[in-house]
Amino acid sequence: MSHAVPDPAGAPEPSFTALHASVATHGATRGWRLQGRDASGRSLLLDLAGVTTTAAPPQVLHAARLRRGAGAGAGTGTGTGTVASPGTAQAWSLESAEGRFDAGTARLFVHEDVAALAAAAIPPRAVPLGKRLMWRAVFALLATSFGRRWLARRAGLA
Repeated sequence: MSHAVPDPAGAPEPSFTALHASVATHGATRGWRLQGRDASGRSLLLDLAGVTTTAAPPQVLHAARLRRGAGAGAGTGTGTGTVASPGTAQAWSLESAEGRFDAGTARLFVHEDVAALAAAAIPPRAVPLGKRLMWRAVFALLATSFGRRWLARRAGLA
């Protein structure tokens, strides 16, 4: 379930007891992915896209809080802190027991992590032995050039 940018007009900024962070670089664009449980117990994924600083948070942060900065792009209008639309670039910083890490101007996307809910809702299903053996044979044949040609002829592709 995807959520918009946290409401700046009165909603508390997200805080976490423990937060796992990773940094991704795609060309000149940098991003942070933060994952943890917020104060209400929801498992959230926070994606900061377009991070403009070179600072990188450590992999694990304790007592972390994501704060909206007062820098460029912090809001629209007369400095009231209102957000134009979800994903608008703003100044963000991450404060934790390990220190403060500025993301600079970035776009924040908040997602609720539903992987555990999906895993609990979909029960595991055992695959019959015959199917497992058949697929092992197919992959063993695909590992050889003769097997690939033979399978292609059987499938009518050659």
